[in-house]
Amino acid sequence: MIPRRRSELRKQVPAPRLKLYAHVLDFFGSMFEIRDARPSCPRGASRKGMGGDGGRRTSKGAAFFDRLLSREDGWLASYLDALARMDGPVKEYLTDPDRLKRFYAVFADG
Repeated sequence: MIPRRRSELRKQVPAPRLKLYAHVLDFFGSMFEIRDARPSCPRGASRKGMGGDGGRRTSKGAAFFDRLLSREDGWLASYLDALARMDGPVKEYLTDPDRLKRFYAVFADG
């Protein structure tokens, strides 16, 4: 994780809590980005309907990523990472807000 992102998380999320999800941070932390205090998903991935923020837009990037880390022991972060690597019509189809949670449920249960 780059130092700026790491310091943003440390300011807003207690270290013992971050330690609980160190394995998720180690694997997916490089995709976390905070711009203007808002969470930013790389390569245009949508946050809509992901559940990490309860479906609401948030101005607290670190809080969004804290919830993302803690959901199903990192499965939500894994799902977001997979979606962030896609492009084109498949990505549009999979990130449609009406389908997103349903597909995530299959992904997490599988």
